[in-house]
Amino acid sequence: MANLRLVFLACFVQFAYCAISVDDYNSETRDEILAVRNRCVSLSGVAENLISEIKNGSFRKETAIKEYVACFWLRSGMIDRNFELNQAKFDQFVTSVVDDRVADMYKHCHKMSKSLGKKVTLVDKIWVMIQCDYFISSEKFVMF
Repeated sequence: MANLRLVFLACFVQFAYCAISVDDYNSETRDEILAVRNRCVSLSGVAENLISEIKNGSFRKETAIKEYVACFWLRSGMIDRNFELNQAKFDQFVTSVVDDRVADMYKHCHKMSKSLGKKVTLVDKIWVMIQCDYFISSEKFVMF
């Protein structure tokens, strides 16, 4: 257990220096990200500090942040209402800034969350998925 804590601590420290930012994208994608982000902040009413906390691995179970995250994945087009992954949008927002290994791990997290079944809400599936994304690759975590 102590070793696991050290691994997570190392991930958190490493994340502070290697996080994906909007500056890692071309101008067209960056503009799209910022438009979706602004719309989702407005719709969810999320506080900026909650978004920052997620980027640092703190996943509070507050409705506003969960709705913000779901909004971003849905409005960006990466995921549809049936929790299907849109490969073209996924490539634009994820694969374009991470290596294939990390992209494949993100897809694994999507598949794992999808297997939760119909009793789990779409918002909760996305919430579980992004936590998985963070813990498999905190240094290349895609969150805006």
